Amino acid sequence: MRLGFGLLLGIILFNSCVELIELDTEAQGDQIVIFGGINTVGIGEQLEIYQTSTIQNRTFPIVGATVTVRDNFGSQTRMFGDAFGVYKFGNSRVTLIPGREYFIDIVLLNGKSYRECE
Repeated sequence: MRLGFGLLLGIILFNSCVELIELDTEAQGDQIVIFGGINTVGIGEQLEIYQTSTIQNRTFPIVGATVTVRDNFGSQTRMFGDAFGVYKFGNSRVTLIPGREYFIDIVLLNGKSYRECE
C-alpha cells in the first residue's frame, strides 16, 4: 500500500519550502518522516517526527531528537518534543520575523542529522 505523507518538512513563511514524497511502507520501512512547519503568525507551529515500519503500515514516534530553529541573522531557538514525537517551542512565545530566512536542524539520538532545505 502506498501512503502519501504530506510534506517532509515545510517552512510556512512568505516563501514555502515543501517536498512532497510518497513512501511504499511495505517495502521501505525504517524511513524518517518529518511533518509540520513554522510560521510568522505563531499558530500551529510544530513538527512531528516518525519512523515508518513495514509492519501493518504503522509509524512510530521519534523521541529525544534535538530540534533547533535558526535564522540567517544567527538567532536560534530549540523545539522540545513529547512522548508522541511532536516538537514545539515550549512554554515561551517565539516570534518569527517576516523577511528572515529560517532553517531547521534535527539531530536524532543515533546521531543522524537532517537539515531543512534552503
